[in-house]
Amino acid sequence: MNYPILFSPIKIGNHNLRNRVVHTATVSGFGANTKPTQRLIDYHKARAAGGAAMIVTELMPVHHTSLANPFLVSVFDENNLDLLKTWSEAVESKGCRLVGQLGHVGRQQLWSPLATPVSASARHDPLSWTVPHKMTTAETEEIVESFINSAERLQRAGFSGAELHGAHGYLLTQFMSPFSNDRNDKYGGNRENRLNFVYEIISGIRETCGSNFLLGLKMPCDEGVPEGITPEEAEEI
Repeated sequence: MNYPILFSPIKIGNHNLRNRVVHTATVSGFGANTKPTQRLIDYHKARAAGGAAMIVTELMPVHHTSLANPFLVSVFDENNLDLLKTWSEAVESKGCRLVGQLGHVGRQQLWSPLATPVSASARHDPLSWTVPHKMTTAETEEIVESFINSAERLQRAGFSGAELHGAHGYLLTQFMSPFSNDRNDKYGGNRENRLNFVYEIISGIRETCGSNFLLGLKMPCDEGVPEGITPEEAEEI
């Protein structure tokens, strides 16, 4: 075999993957009306049948304030549960682990210009220059619960795990970054407080879904803005 390590099994958490081939989160645009479509399901089923050991879906919004393109699947919508089950069965039955990418775009409300985006602070988005609503502590706690509930929904649907999307300037980044977090409650200030948002999501998912549920975090290593997350800050995080 030319690539013995690539095609050798590996244990991730409590799951044994048949090889090291992972289809990472990639926007396909195959969903429709915020629901999985047969085209989307068949796409991932083919990747699983082709030998991938794990597939991470494209971004799935966890809350109605994260208005994104309608081809992204709204995992906060309980009405999507049966389609999520069909999706997971198509992939998991091929010996491939399906991991749902959970996220919230925060102030990056690029798709619905008439909607008011939300964020850790009212600082403008450097990409679109939209100015978000600074969430209250209670509103922030609601978003934490939406991540936890969305992960639980994925687990009920048969997904093996979830990846938290904390990159690309989305909401988790906006809380972790000193550039975009000027809060003075438990979610802002020093690094430990800025990470509380992510801590609470992770601990809540672990408590709800248990140790067999795969859980990962996608995060920036260099935010590229003054006072943002640098490689050194990313290492500390």
